[in-house]
Amino acid sequence: MLRIFLVVVIIILLTACSGGKAYYRSEDFDSDARYQRDFALPASQVCEAARMTLLSQGYMVFPQVKDSNLELVGSKEFKGDENRHTVLLIHTTCMKVGKESRIFATALESLFDVAENKEGTYIGVPFLTPITISSTSTSEAQLKLSGETVTDKNFYTKFFNSVSRALGVGET
Repeated sequence: MLRIFLVVVIIILLTACSGGKAYYRSEDFDSDARYQRDFALPASQVCEAARMTLLSQGYMVFPQVKDSNLELVGSKEFKGDENRHTVLLIHTTCMKVGKESRIFATALESLFDVAENKEGTYIGVPFLTPITISSTSTSEAQLKLSGETVTDKNFYTKFFNSVSRALGVGET
């Protein structure tokens, strides 16, 4: 009876400790102005200004068109420690809303590490001959250590202000 009780307690403790934070619970889907701006200009012009903003900051830009919405993905890498680097992706979507345009932006920051994997193969017959054949190889793999959405309002304000300057309108 005591064993069953201990097993049940251990299972409950392991279950309680095993799960990470459930981030989806904090999502309330309220409107958040940090991720969007409206402009009284055509969506194509707004998206072009976003493209120029990203290019002017050293981002590689990959345009896409989905359901008449213009989308851009800007990618920039930052060197960290010896084997680590960070990738910042900025996803933008430009769409027509009534007579205006709306641009949405979301940035994702991911940290990567480069891991080396060394493998060796040794073949030999020690009792028959002193000859040993060996082979080694090294391979590298990129491991994602972390990633999260950038939530800093100042980051998005700077981005949208730069888009506004590229459009020749006042900062929003």
